[in-house]
Amino acid sequence: MTLAAFTVIVLLATLALPLAGAASETRSGGSVTIASNEPIAGDLYVTAGSVDLQAPVSRDATIVAGNATIGGAVEGSVNLLAGRARVPGTIGGSLRVAGGSVEISGAIDGDLIVAGGRVTVLGRSSVGGDLIVTGGSVEIVGRIGGDVRGSAVNMSIGGDVRGRVDVETSRFTVTRTARITGAVTYTSAANGSISTAATIGGAVSRASTTPWGGGGWLDQSSGRLLRTLWALIAGVVLVAVAPRVADAIARNGRSVLPALGVELLATIAAPVAAIALAVTQVGLASGVVLIILFLVALYLAQVFAGLAIGRFILPTLWNDGSRGYNLLAMTLGVILIGLTSFIPVPFVGAAIAALVTFWGLGAAAMLLGQLGPRPSRATGA
Repeated sequence: MTLAAFTVIVLLATLALPLAGAASETRSGGSVTIASNEPIAGDLYVTAGSVDLQAPVSRDATIVAGNATIGGAVEGSVNLLAGRARVPGTIGGSLRVAGGSVEISGAIDGDLIVAGGRVTVLGRSSVGGDLIVTGGSVEIVGRIGGDVRGSAVNMSIGGDVRGRVDVETSRFTVTRTARITGAVTYTSAANGSISTAATIGGAVSRASTTPWGGGGWLDQSSGRLLRTLWALIAGVVLVAVAPRVADAIARNGRSVLPALGVELLATIAAPVAAIALAVTQVGLASGVVLIILFLVALYLAQVFAGLAIGRFILPTLWNDGSRGYNLLAMTLGVILIGLTSFIPVPFVGAAIAALVTFWGLGAAAMLLGQLGPRPSRATGA
């Protein structure tokens, strides 16, 4: 099952949904440490370069940081966005986390929803509900009370899973220490490495990957060829409805390094700004709108980058600024981007997809600095 896009949407959207009217405490700074003798009564919101939370929190916690450690007891749920995230503490609700490196070693009573480059669920950890994951490398050694679902380049299961396993991966491993109560279904181009010493209560089955996705409607709608088709449709709508916007984004995209730099800033600023708005009752709606706009731009990033790539390839003399020219450039660029997903080298396709996303979003974000009335041209006497 392909859940990457769904997981990221859930992770980002929940960051902008604090409980209205509830008591809350906000912390920010370069480095924020909340010791165990500083209990938080109510919700907690933290934005900082480094966060170390050891105190008990009576409600939910929302944290955006470069490095974050949650070692205390949070009675509610946790929303966490960090470059490096460590969770050795206990969480009474669910944990929703996105990060470059995510390490879980504590106890989570609810679900664990995680997106990360490297995700590790250590042996001393426990998750009461389901584990929904998308990542580059995922290792599960702890106890999962529900199902394991998601996608990863490398997926290894060596823990105790009380439900079923349904994953999409390039490399699937079940080690000898694994105890899986339900069935195991994995979608992969190659057979997995499943130890004969592992205990699996249900059937084990493999579905081969196809360009159009798997058998379910969600898989079919997110297959590689159909993702390209949806991008082409979205691009046609963009160029037809907003030709000037499409033309401006394409021009911005030709400045590759500035676009990547602007997107790096936007990726950090957008979630932080959304949380800063959401923690105030007046700005709650604005925070939600900001996240929605960011998600829409994230989906259209392939189109934005495709416009720029097409313009790089097509002869400059063809550029008359018309809808037809931009449609041709967008179609050529999006198809080339789609073809990169078929490169049979681990991580290359994912790396190109990440670069394209940053490039496209940066080109769109540069529009913010170009808003306002155009200077009038001087006319000769």
